Amino acid sequence: MVFVRAERFSTMHTARLVLAGHVLVSLLFFGTAGQFLLGGELVGAALQSLIGVLIVGLGVALSRIAARR
Repeated sequence: MVFVRAERFSTMHTARLVLAGHVLVSLLFFGTAGQFLLGGELVGAALQSLIGVLIVGLGVALSRIAARR
């Protein structure tokens, strides 16, 4: 029973982490400053996808570590 609760918490935590990461990356790379720094939307979209994948991977790794404890 405790393991199920811990896994549910870690899954919810992972979802929040992924959502917060995507919002942050979207604001950074699709804002005016992001387009100016990166030189366009295509580069911003590619970086957003890459960073999104990294954030999801980090969230999955953290949830697995939390589930083991």
